[in-house]
Amino acid sequence: GRSCAHVLPEIWNGQESVYKDVEKEGFIEPEVGNGAAGKFSWYVPKFTAEKDTTLLSIFGLTDTAKTFNGKSNRRKLAETFKRPFNWKDYCEMFTADNCTTADEVAKRAPETQSESAKYFVRDVFNGKFNATDENDCDANPTTCTGHIVSSQCLWAAWVIPQAHYLNITAKSNGPNSNGSYSAEQQIEIFEAAVATQSDILFSWWTPEYVLQSYIGTKNELLKINLLAVPTQECQDSRVPLKQRCSKNPSDWIGKIEGSCDNESQPLKKLIASNLYEKIYNVHEALRSPGYDIKESAKYFVRDVFNGKFNATDENDCDANPTTCTGHIVTSTCEWTTWVIPQAHYLNITVKSNGPGSTGSYNYGQQIEVLEAAVATQSDILFYWWTPDYTLQSYIGTKNELQKINLANPTQKCMDSRISMEQRCSKDPSDWIGKMEGSCDAAPHALQKLIASNLREKIYNVDEALRSPGYDIIKSITISNLQLEQIFEIWNSRSTDMSSDAREAVCMWVAENLDSLESFIPRTYPRSMRFSPHDQVYIYVAMGLGGIVMILVVLNWVLISLYREEKVIKYAQPMILYMFLSGLMLVSAGAVVYAANPSKPSCIIRQWLVTLGYSLELVPLIVKVASINKVFQCSKKLKLVKVNRNNLYKTIGGVVGIVAVFLIVWTVIDPPTRHEEQILTDEDNLIGGVYVDTSYSCASNSTTW
Repeated sequence: GRSCAHVLPEIWNGQESVYKDVEKEGFIEPEVGNGAAGKFSWYVPKFTAEKDTTLLSIFGLTDTAKTFNGKSNRRKLAETFKRPFNWKDYCEMFTADNCTTADEVAKRAPETQSESAKYFVRDVFNGKFNATDENDCDANPTTCTGHIVSSQCLWAAWVIPQAHYLNITAKSNGPNSNGSYSAEQQIEIFEAAVATQSDILFSWWTPEYVLQSYIGTKNELLKINLLAVPTQECQDSRVPLKQRCSKNPSDWIGKIEGSCDNESQPLKKLIASNLYEKIYNVHEALRSPGYDIKESAKYFVRDVFNGKFNATDENDCDANPTTCTGHIVTSTCEWTTWVIPQAHYLNITVKSNGPGSTGSYNYGQQIEVLEAAVATQSDILFYWWTPDYTLQSYIGTKNELQKINLANPTQKCMDSRISMEQRCSKDPSDWIGKMEGSCDAAPHALQKLIASNLREKIYNVDEALRSPGYDIIKSITISNLQLEQIFEIWNSRSTDMSSDAREAVCMWVAENLDSLESFIPRTYPRSMRFSPHDQVYIYVAMGLGGIVMILVVLNWVLISLYREEKVIKYAQPMILYMFLSGLMLVSAGAVVYAANPSKPSCIIRQWLVTLGYSLELVPLIVKVASINKVFQCSKKLKLVKVNRNNLYKTIGGVVGIVAVFLIVWTVIDPPTRHEEQILTDEDNLIGGVYVDTSYSCASNSTTW
């Protein structure tokens, strides 16, 4: 029979439709949080990112962009991320004797059906990655793809709609439905990539052991920024489980609204509905704490558990006069805290008894202990920092936290502090450090970090369209007093910690715009000023073009009427007709040039003007060349016979070449409407300057 359990300790949102049905049937209690937050993301190994850092951003993945060397991202993904092959396929496809002879990839052939399906077996099969027809962009330039190792359809991952709508040409070729891989197969492929140092694109989640085990090594998985920020609309538009596991591939894609990045989600646990009854039917003296342990780690739950402070053996100075201690609530060892050396060398007999390493408490637990102390009015010794919302929220009340002064900090003390490795060591003697490093914490300027490529991204944009974001972020500062104002606004709302923090910042900014304006670069905010196409001179130009067209028609009629006159005959009526045709086209082009540019008008005016000047100038040049030839021959008393058909063929050939050139231009790189922004020095009405925008026609290449 199938194994069963009373508790499932980790459940994701993608499984909600399943467990909600089970809950309705009465088999489980409503889900409760397990305290962790989970998130699916796209990853590449660090050794892959070091070769091409653009792979860490959507700009280096989407097929609408170009790589630095001009190669399409489709080709880059196809060439970088090859397909994995299992043990059986490797032996059959890549060896001459079906792995009878050991090589650097496989020591032997698989011996069972289970081994045949493996992508990696330590010390026996290192795995194989190779390009297939799906990676061949020469044979399949519009359909080639790179490979992504995607999770099975039962999991809350949306690789297929993300790849489809974000135009990332990656595809999973696993043996399961929708080309996915099981968790075991994913781990095998990742281990094969590590063993062979092969590039892979990997869909995985946190928190998780496999990802954690490689942190700090060259094989560490680095998260890819998919850019599309998750929103509620996106979450509501996600492909449901039934569609993800459908046999119809069109169901896997879903809607474009559901293609954003994966959101972080609180992980949950499920408890069988009969567990409570089984536990509480036992006499209280013999009752297991198992059911209640789901909330037993809490130090405070508002309106439910006010917290409890009590003396233990460690507080009993009668029984332990030389070792008894008071309790201090201290932070985790990853934080810049030196409570242990301070207490030790300053001879302050306090100790932290938290559940973390070094007896510390995590951030949430520290908040709970403080709230429990406030609720029960219990005395606590508390290690905390400023500026911070929690401390600020109690200012002016009887619960306000008062600072304790320790030994003044010095540079010698700062240089003698213990490192994070010592603070988090498993050896308690490392936590103490040197006596010189036991002074009070020194105030230090808080800093901000900016990605090294942000400036390049901002400044690669034309100055007229450049965002002020980088310069503002670089220059903006905020004082402790200003932070305290924000905390006060936050505390006054205090209904929803996450959304109220944002609202508090927005309200403070609205009230303090004057003090923030100094951080805005001089030319901002900018006003766009568009070049109008209803100016008088434009209509005058169009009118002149129309008048010239009328005159051309009139000349055509006159030539037709007087074509038997000597002067017309000598001038060659056909040459005159060609000249007038060219002039007509140029005049029509002038009218189109004066109109507001659009893609059709850009192409039309280029054709009209180029063909027009060809028909104007080529017949004249050919005619002048013929006359020059006659004069040259007359000097030598030679008889010259000018063949009209040859003249017309020459003119037709040249104009034909021009027409072919225009056709090629229109097909390959047609002129289109381009915007040009010019940053002016003219002040606008809101304290910035104007950006003049004009429109013109141009191709992408200047070669034409």
